[in-house]
Formats: sequence, C-alpha cells, structure tokens
Amino acid sequence: MTQQSTPLLSSSDAQNKGCHQDDWTGRVVVRFLSNNADKDYEIKNKPKARVDVSEISEMGQAIQQNVAQSHPNDESGNDEELLHSNQIPNNPEDCTIRIDVSLTSRVTGQPIAINLIRDGAEDASNCLKRLELSLIKKLSKKKSKGKKQKVVAQASTSSCVVLLEDKDESKPAQEINPQSMSNHQLWNLCTTSSISLRLKIGEDSAILPVECNPPTIYKVTAFEDFDCDIFPHVPLVLRVETLFSTRAVVDWYANGERVCQDSTCYVPTIDDVSKSLAVIITPVRPGHTSHLYTEAYRYKRKVASALPPNTTLDIRKAWLSRPKDSNNLRVMSYNILADQNAFTGPEQQPFFPYVPKELLLRSRRFPLILQEILEHKADVICLQEVDSFVFSSLLQPALEFYNYQGFHSLKQSSGNNEGCAIFWSLDQFQEVRTEDIKTFRISELLKECLEGNDGMNASWKECTAPILQLFAKRKDLEDIVLSNLGHVLQVVRLKDREGKVILVANTHLFFHPMGSHIRALQMFAVAHQLSIERGSEEIPYLLIGDLNSSLGNAATLILKKRIPSNYRDYKESLNNFSWDGHHGTAGHSDDFPALSIPESFPTLLNGYSKSPEFTHYIVGFKATIDHIFMSEQSGTSTLRPLYHAPMPNVEEVTRNTAMPSVNFPSDHISLVCDLEWAPI
Repeated sequence: MTQQSTPLLSSSDAQNKGCHQDDWTGRVVVRFLSNNADKDYEIKNKPKARVDVSEISEMGQAIQQNVAQSHPNDESGNDEELLHSNQIPNNPEDCTIRIDVSLTSRVTGQPIAINLIRDGAEDASNCLKRLELSLIKKLSKKKSKGKKQKVVAQASTSSCVVLLEDKDESKPAQEINPQSMSNHQLWNLCTTSSISLRLKIGEDSAILPVECNPPTIYKVTAFEDFDCDIFPHVPLVLRVETLFSTRAVVDWYANGERVCQDSTCYVPTIDDVSKSLAVIITPVRPGHTSHLYTEAYRYKRKVASALPPNTTLDIRKAWLSRPKDSNNLRVMSYNILADQNAFTGPEQQPFFPYVPKELLLRSRRFPLILQEILEHKADVICLQEVDSFVFSSLLQPALEFYNYQGFHSLKQSSGNNEGCAIFWSLDQFQEVRTEDIKTFRISELLKECLEGNDGMNASWKECTAPILQLFAKRKDLEDIVLSNLGHVLQVVRLKDREGKVILVANTHLFFHPMGSHIRALQMFAVAHQLSIERGSEEIPYLLIGDLNSSLGNAATLILKKRIPSNYRDYKESLNNFSWDGHHGTAGHSDDFPALSIPESFPTLLNGYSKSPEFTHYIVGFKATIDHIFMSEQSGTSTLRPLYHAPMPNVEEVTRNTAMPSVNFPSDHISLVCDLEWAPI
C-alpha cells in the first residue's frame, strides 16, 4: 500500500487548542466497509436476544484473558497483514466509512452514542463537521436530563480535532489538517499510527482514542432468533459472520456456568433441564487481544424437561443400533413439511385442523426434524419442502458442523419460499466443486427437450413427438406446464474417498390430485436430464424425492419406460384440471397420449424391497409417494439395495388421528435405506 504524507499543523497549534479537564470518557471506532456490506448491521443482523455480557457471566475483564489462554494461536501473527487484506477496500469509491462514537460523562454517567455512515471519497473535513453537528444534536435532546450542557453553536468549520500521537510519548501529539484529505485517507492512518479525536462537548472536551477495523461481529444467525424450543439431545447451532477477524470464539453457558467452549454447536444435556442457555461470542484475529467487541445472546426459552417421543425413531431403534458398514451407502429421503404449508389463510390457522397449533409451530417442529435427520447418520440426505430460512438458520449450519456439505434450491414460482435440499457426508465423499452442483427448473428442461437441437439423441427426439402433438392441441396445458410450474430438479456429482462416482438427483413434483398427467410430463423431463448428466460415462445414479406419485402412476414412466394412452385417470385429469382451481374447460374430451422413454434409459431399482404401505398420511388420504430409486448395471459396478429402515404402520400413525402429530413432526415419513456397491 502506498503511504501518502500526512498534512500536519505544528505542535504548538495543536497545544493552543488544548482542552478543559476531561469529564468524559469513551472511544471512536472506525470501520471500512465495502459498498455491498450492510451498513446497519448492528440493527439488521443482530437478534433482539442480545444482552450485556455481564448478565451471562461474572467473568468481566477475565473474558479477554480466557480467550488468550484458551486460544493462544489466535493471538499471534501479523495484524497489519490482515487489516490490509481484501476485507478493506483500497479504493475510496468502493468503500463506506462507518464511525461509532461512544461517550460517557464521568460526572453524571450520561451516555452518548453517535453513528455516522460516510462515503470513503468524501472530504474528511466535511465528515468531522457532520460528526460535530451530530454531537450537538444529541446533547440538545439530552439537555433536560441530568446536568444541562451548554451546546456550542453551529460553526462553519469543525472543532473536532484529529491528533497524531508521536511514537515518542514524551513529545506532544500533532494535529492533522484534514482539509486536503478524503475520509479514506484520514481514517486509514489509524491502521499504521495512533490517532485520537478531540471533541468539544459543551464547555468540556474529551480526547478519545480511535481504533480502526477491530475484530467485529457482523452477523449472528440462530434459528428463530434464539426463540425456539430447546430439548435435551437436540443440537443448538449458531452461524457467526465477522469482519476484520480470523474467526469467532463461541462459548456456551447454562445459568451462568460455562458448559461448552469454542464451538458453534451445543447439545443440551439432561443436566441442563430448566436452565437458561446463553452464548458469549468473541471475534479474534492474530495480534488483537481486546475483548471490547464481545457480544452475548440469551435463549428466550429454558431447556425442556424431555425430548418429545418420535414414533419413527422408536420403531427404528434396533435398526439404527446396528453398526453401519462404512463401505455401504446410507441414503435418506424426507419431506419435512414446509412451514408455509403447515398453516393457511391470513390468520395462519393450521392446515391440519386436528393438530394443536403449538405442535405445528416451526420453533418446535424443526429442531425435532433436525434430531431425526442426525440420528440416521445418512451419507446422502435428500429433503423436500425446505423453507429457505430453515435451511440457512438451522439445517445448513447444523449439518455443516457434523461435516456435511449441501445446497438448497427454491421452487422457481411466485409465492414460494420452499424447495429441495441435498446434503452429503464429507466423511464418505470428497468436497464438491460449485460447477458440479446443479439446479434445473423442470418446466425449462421440458421446454428445451421439446425444442430439440442438432445434438439431441435421436431416440429421445422421437419420444417427444406425442408431447408436441398434445401441446399443439391443448395450449392451456402447455402454458401450465411450461410457464406456471416452478418445480426444480437438483443434481450433484459425488465422488467417494475411493474414487467411485455417483449422481444424486432430488426433486418434488406437482402435488395436485388432478395433476397425474402433469407429473408424467415432469417425469419425462427429469429422465431426459438424467440421461444428459450421466452421458456416456454410465455412472450409477440415485433418483430420490417426493414424486407425488405411487409406483403405479407417473413413476411408471421411468420404471417401465412407457405408459399407455389414457393411462389410469390421465384423460379425466387432462380434461378436468384447471390452474385456477375451477372445473376444466367445457367441451374437451381429449386423449392423453402414450409416453415412452428410450430403452437405453437404465433400469431402476427401489431402495425398499417391498414398497411401504404409505409414506404420506393425512386425514382422507394416504399413499406411497416418496421414493428412493437407483440405476442398475452402470459401468463396472452398481448400487444395490441392502437394508431399509422399518416404517410405521397405520395403527401407530392414527393413534393421534394422522400426521403430523405429537409423535410425527411432518406429514411424511422419512425413507432410509442402505445400499451396497456391487461388481457387475
């Protein structure tokens, strides 16, 4: 970084502006923020559960010492090297300067806090004047409280003085002349020199040290902003983002006693029942030992007395207790019931009227779902109906802590804030590059398939003819399938630690009871894309998800590679379904054509040797619509089903009417099976 000369006034000039006896104490903190950073991060990024550190622990000044002793590797290194890393924009036009001034009167205890957000290219003198005006305004508002302050009149120039401390402490500080400097130039001096700011406060004045870019907590994310149900044995997890810091140290407290050190995750124990939990977060970087930027947050609810019963886990206890062969692959599919689908109407009444509202609340349901997912220790986890906030604040941080990698794909249609998610264990698989993670909108896949291209496989092109003819006749159906639907297909290529490669696909197809014909068209698009992703490598793949179809319905297309004309209720659905929910268009009695996919498409095996009686059970409807399929005979090895987890029966589900219930956190049951690599 090029060091520019600093405009200085003489030492005598600085001394002539000497201050009265210092009745105020405080500090100035300057932060260089990139233009895309949230400047109001203290308000927008910090949960309301924030409390004073002293409320959590009586450690006080010992916090700094504990951090240094417990994490000595964080307290050494080149502080300046980090300060001038890419966290600090070098170009004034690319940065915003945030200035926080905190003052406390030694006489009255009166606190004053000022926050300024200024452009990096602005004249520094203008910034100092604005700082003074903000201070005058604050003092004016507080005149009636405590000791009255004599507010200085607005002046054409600022009385704020920036002082450059001499390395020789015996020499007086020199006043910096800001007239020819930008904010970026002035405040950047703090990174290499000791700077102070002298402020006029009524008839008093104060000299405040200026600190630039200290380790800063930028964002704290906790599920439900620290207001969720807390159960023994169910992990709590935080995500902490920092600025000017190598990392954050998170310590956990139960009733003021530290129970977990330096971890973003804590699993409450039976000993924590009825206790209040809290965290103390300290951002650290090499060479910086200040604890002034430590923050504390307290959970609003105490640890519950017991973990609610989960019937699915209860009946699988013996199955899960068996040692899992590390050479096998455990796969899970689970529709976790999106929060937006659990309630209905402007008053957010339960969609399932037989379920007490408190059992459906996301603050209760999703911690239990997380616990169920983790108990299975699956290598591949495919989830459906995943709300974006549940993914970002709970599932992703928790599963990352347990060494999973994953991604989330929202449905690409208006009004939807849920979608699919895939996670894979990094104990089993190598970390995946971004280019090997893909999300497709199924309607776009079908559109591209129907448009065809010179490189399209001839057998697939031939299979599109019946669909083209159908759309030519039924433009209403074409609009629905190609424009209105936002369902997605996730695909990721995974390589295990031995170098074996598989494709994993996860999807959730159209739900409507009169939409069987639409699901068949979606299935066609999914099958075509899988053939493209697989290419000529003949690598095995998994197709997992909520297909909203039994084995004998839309799934038949990929299992038997063809469905006949007017299959099942397809003709009725074609002629009676309408997008707005009203009865279908009068006068239509069209046939739904026979559909097929090429014989080259791999044969699929079911992860469950015997299809479950149901995977989805609500009042008035039960069906097996969730599936785990795998391709057979791929290359030199193939995946074959080995074991599958037990499933609840009707009696167990209907003890509380249906699902969801006190014993089932979703309206679907998780599918879990173990697969083996078998040579061909």
